[in-house]
Amino acid sequence: MGHIRLGTLPQSNKWRDVVGLIDSGASVDVIAEAAAKASERDLSNASKDPRFQFAASLLVRLPLLARAPGFEDALADLGCGDSALVSVANLLAGLDAAIERQSFGTGHASDAGLLAKSALLESLSVNLRDRLPTLFEPTSQEVRIALGEFASGDKFAHSARDFFARLTYRSLDYYLSRELANQIGQDRRFASDAQRAAFQQALAERGSC
Repeated sequence: MGHIRLGTLPQSNKWRDVVGLIDSGASVDVIAEAAAKASERDLSNASKDPRFQFAASLLVRLPLLARAPGFEDALADLGCGDSALVSVANLLAGLDAAIERQSFGTGHASDAGLLAKSALLESLSVNLRDRLPTLFEPTSQEVRIALGEFASGDKFAHSARDFFARLTYRSLDYYLSRELANQIGQDRRFASDAQRAAFQQALAERGSC
């Protein structure tokens, strides 16, 4: 299977600038902004990957399918299996399998596709659970109704922002986690791994804004 990796830090002038900002002790806001700009081109190129496209398209298609007749059949056609609506966990597992099956079928994959899949599943998990009963396991109908709510304008805008915020942070973390690990120690940016972890948490909070 063909595999296209996102660019690595040493191969990109923009990412070298980000490393320079880390070395210089720049604030988390400055670094987050520079890293976001550096990742834009990579994500733009990677968005041509079929798995990336398929994962992103599900953000739009799933709520509309949930509101239409024959939703169970539509999920089966996507490759989610027959029990996808039994629970949120089953739905997420089914979507994961469907995205991987689509990727295998095209013989093409990229790290950006994996990031998009992870961002989609995480976003759906958080947003669905916020709308479903917590005391008892939700019914298949409740899962379907909650998913269908994302088809409306304001709720779709919220889910889209949430997805892309998670995707942006995951792409930043993909690159920066390796470099930040090299910045721990005497005369480095972080005196301890705890400081490094706090910095990455701050980046995550910027990415979710």
